[in-house]
Amino acid sequence: SMTSPAIDAFSAVRNPLVRAIALARISGVIGTQIINIAVRWQLYERTGSALSLGLVGLFELAPVLFLMIPAGNAADRFTRRNIAMAAQSVACVAAFGLMAVSWLNGPVAYIYGMLVLVGAARAFAAPAVGTILPQLLPRDQFVNANAWLGSAFQFASISGPAIGGLIIGWTGGATGAYFVAALGQLIFVVAF
Repeated sequence: SMTSPAIDAFSAVRNPLVRAIALARISGVIGTQIINIAVRWQLYERTGSALSLGLVGLFELAPVLFLMIPAGNAADRFTRRNIAMAAQSVACVAAFGLMAVSWLNGPVAYIYGMLVLVGAARAFAAPAVGTILPQLLPRDQFVNANAWLGSAFQFASISGPAIGGLIIGWTGGATGAYFVAALGQLIFVVAF
């Protein structure tokens, strides 16, 4: 009788590269999600304005739209790992900037400025991170790794806002949440 070889569902996870990228993606996404929650909470707390919440999306999305083509170009021309690390470093600086604005009760305009940096970081990180795996893995491991990274992304997308909300609830402010978000970006850079 013909038996097909057993499929090893954990093959990709045994690869240290995949583990590092998974850790990077989880921490980076959780950090970004915490920023999203903390910024919205803080802006509403300070302004009481629904418009200020709507502007968050605009200030984060505009750089992504404007930088989409240059970011894709950069991913094709330069080392994707370096682009991803540089982009997450910018996100880390933005998170620390948000932390400082929160701590010092700085102007609301600075919050939007930091969101532009977060959006720019996301614009460059997305094509670099999204296309790095095929360069690093043999084709048979790629599908398995992609499944694991997809699950890691879903986990981070769901847990990030919850973590952000818990920190805000526990500390009564956004400063600590931004600090944890900055750590998330830093872990991404180190893992990469």
